[in-house]
Amino acid sequence: MALDSMVVDENSPLRIHKIWQGNSAFVVMQSSTNHAEVPHLPKKFFLVIDCHQASFGIRIETTKPPSLQVGSTGLAALMRKYLARVKIIAASCHPSSGDIVLILRGQIPQPGKNSTTFTHSGYLWLARRRPPELNLTLASGEQIFRFGQKGFFNKVKQGQDVEARFRDLSDTPLHPYPLCIHTPETSTPNEPNTAVPPVSQAEPEQAALRHKITRRIKTVTKALQQQQGLLNRQGNTDTVYQQAKLLQAFLYKVQPGDIELRLDEIESGIPGGICIPLDPEKSPTHTLENLFKQAKKGKKTAQLGSRRQVIMQDQLTQLEALRQQLDTPLTSAVALQQLQAQASQLGVKFAVPPSSAPGKSAAASSLFRTIRCQDGTEFLIGRSPSENDLLTKKANSADFWFHVTQGGGSHIILPQSQLRKHKLTAPSAAMIRQGCILALHFSSLKNECSGEVYVTQKRNLRKTKGLAPGLWLVDRSKVIFTKYDSSERDHILQA
Repeated sequence: MALDSMVVDENSPLRIHKIWQGNSAFVVMQSSTNHAEVPHLPKKFFLVIDCHQASFGIRIETTKPPSLQVGSTGLAALMRKYLARVKIIAASCHPSSGDIVLILRGQIPQPGKNSTTFTHSGYLWLARRRPPELNLTLASGEQIFRFGQKGFFNKVKQGQDVEARFRDLSDTPLHPYPLCIHTPETSTPNEPNTAVPPVSQAEPEQAALRHKITRRIKTVTKALQQQQGLLNRQGNTDTVYQQAKLLQAFLYKVQPGDIELRLDEIESGIPGGICIPLDPEKSPTHTLENLFKQAKKGKKTAQLGSRRQVIMQDQLTQLEALRQQLDTPLTSAVALQQLQAQASQLGVKFAVPPSSAPGKSAAASSLFRTIRCQDGTEFLIGRSPSENDLLTKKANSADFWFHVTQGGGSHIILPQSQLRKHKLTAPSAAMIRQGCILALHFSSLKNECSGEVYVTQKRNLRKTKGLAPGLWLVDRSKVIFTKYDSSERDHILQA
């Protein structure tokens, strides 16, 4: 890891482009600067504000850090709101307390739901407490939020100016805080090398497959790192269980209103003794139950995480082996198809090619029965209880689901892709009727040629623990009575 540093000042401020919240207590801001004296600094880099006790500080990374939360979180959304039009003009540090402050200049909205007034200065203050805490404070002293290992708090409350707080701590002026630049060099032996060697342009399909496998390797590697982080955070399960056993043994020593139970080395068997925190508002028995539940949940999570980690590591090994086979030209198209099939089983996604046979799509026919109607609409049909479960689980939340209201029958899925193909936002009346006829035909009401059918989206279904294969709970749905004759049914089936 190559290291360098940069000092932020008014002549080379940092501009903020994007903001993410990490899976643990850190914030990442994509930034840029016109600083010309720092070599090897890309046009856009990542400013990491770390609120962990062991790795406290603010640094610059040239690559996007892993373990970022997907989507917009409350903290990220609030920071985007207040920091959209500001620059970081200085990074300072208090020499005795170690607190770090980023000085902001620009248009910062005043707190309020529909505020149209702005202030021109504020501070991102990273306090070196136990645990460390990041807060955004305006020059007026109003605090916008607090964030750290204890969580995110956005309740606005009055506070002191950050610079005033530092002056209260000591008369020593703030010192410039150089931002260390972390630049990754070559990949380590433990990290897969995802560099793509050149492949002959005469083999575009092989090159495309290798590119897809490389992207899948990156995805699995990132998921493996995230899983390892989760397992590391679950490492205190044994400590929690030990506290629960000691509290159970010495429960008689707890008095009403106690906030902790202290046990010496002889009682606990732990060098230096142990202190078990208690909640004075709850009974000791309730605290004991919570400790046992927490330990049990942590143990189960660790076991599941370890199994997932083994599966992902095995998948990564197989993907690496597939990519290695693609480093040399393949001898036939059959060999390429075999590798594509293996890659598909390992999670590599392929675009669904247009169907050459009427009535079935190339991708879906291998898993589920597919019926194509005269207008080109395709429905997926489960042929057994276990296949019904698999079909519904694989369906997207916006896909439409058909099933008879009484008795058993197949699950019928109308994929959202079929609506896009017909440039529709909702199924037409003809599509709904076709789905209802198929649901009735592939059910115990087949000979009735009439009945009521559930028509809803996958998001309105749920599968709870203990339900038999093929059984799902319907939270919300339309019920449509459909009556048809054999000629209409045959017209759909023979299309």
